[in-house]
Amino acid sequence: MAKSQSLPQPTLEKPVPEEPIPNPRRYPHNYQLVILAIVALAIFSFRGIWRGYSNSIDLQMLYASSATWAEGGEVYAREEVIETFCKRGGDRTFATTAGAFMSFYPPSTYAFLSPLTLFRWPAVKIIWICINVMSSAVIAYCGFELLKWEWPQGAILMLCIVALFAPVHTTLSQGQLSLVCTALLMLGLVCLKHSHELLAGLAMGLAIGVKPQVGGLLVLLLPIVKSWRGLAAAAGAALVLLIFGVARLELNGTPWFGQMLASVKHVAPGSELGAGAADPNWYVLVSLETLVSRFISNITIATILSCAVTAVFVVIIAMAYRRASNADQGEAMLLAAGALLTLSLLPVYHRFYDAVVLLLPAFLVADSLLRTRRLTVPVTAVGIGALLFYLPNSAVLGKQLGDMLGHRIQSSLWFEATVMTNQIWAILAILIGMILWLCSVPGEIDAA
Repeated sequence: MAKSQSLPQPTLEKPVPEEPIPNPRRYPHNYQLVILAIVALAIFSFRGIWRGYSNSIDLQMLYASSATWAEGGEVYAREEVIETFCKRGGDRTFATTAGAFMSFYPPSTYAFLSPLTLFRWPAVKIIWICINVMSSAVIAYCGFELLKWEWPQGAILMLCIVALFAPVHTTLSQGQLSLVCTALLMLGLVCLKHSHELLAGLAMGLAIGVKPQVGGLLVLLLPIVKSWRGLAAAAGAALVLLIFGVARLELNGTPWFGQMLASVKHVAPGSELGAGAADPNWYVLVSLETLVSRFISNITIATILSCAVTAVFVVIIAMAYRRASNADQGEAMLLAAGALLTLSLLPVYHRFYDAVVLLLPAFLVADSLLRTRRLTVPVTAVGIGALLFYLPNSAVLGKQLGDMLGHRIQSSLWFEATVMTNQIWAILAILIGMILWLCSVPGEIDAA
């Protein structure tokens, strides 16, 4: 007898559905993005590009000093720099009346900018505006790439976040270096995320060479994440650029070092342009010593305390990162990078335009809100602090409020230490929020 074949039994199991993407981002509606993009473009064009074309006061000094460096002159001699500027199409009347027309940057900065000296001043102003606009786009691209936002809604929103940020407008209007430096630092983070350590170090090293006080602290991220090749590349790039800048001056017998120190004294703490009572516009500085000097009259002690606080925060950031279980290229790395970039504003001379580095914390807050729609304590602290920098220089607004209230209130300690230094408090809120956020990332013990 043939064996009976059993019929296949129907299964009661349901097909396993695909797992949804955790915390999918919910972007604004398309019409909202279009309106936001139009507003952002208008503000960016007027407050940034147009004012840059009409002003670019800092670029005048940078260009003239770089041209003097290229010609083998005394780059820290103000009169010679003014003469070079005038020969290249600059306005002599403005150059001789601008008290801040002095060179403060290291020779590496002028070496980096030397390709601009192939052109005369009227063309350089337009070229530099274009470079800053491209740097803004690069920062937006890096944020888009680091956070893996979706196309095209994410790209439009990221561009709007950059275009509406007030320090971006000020950098464009002044012709400053902060956008270029921040773009290099963000490119370094993208390379680090993709394990291109040498390229990451090269980008960060160039940023240090261009403006050391902006790029210096983020380089500490490389040893924190144990990227020793990246650290070597960063040191090498910065050193090569510095040697190139110094060699040009040494070969021409320029007494550059003593002149540079004399120029730097004009922005040192307690000087006419540095933190302390000697500067009538002290409230536009965002360094911690500006706030501390409201309570401690000795500016040297205030500076030492500010540097000590910075060192303590570096250790805290490193320890918080080390306990996290994330890989070097994960959430913990971005949070540590955001904390270090924020911290870089506190220890030395910084003005409003250098706050461009706060765009990374702003990106992280936007990403968290798109994912969760929840305001945790760290996200709230970072968000409120970053939001203040979407106002057109709130320190100046504080000064104008003081003018309205009268000299007695404006000169009081409580008003100076709160309203007129509101940007410093915002930076501290962002920094503490970033550290708390980093500490909330599950560590190895928590993950177990």
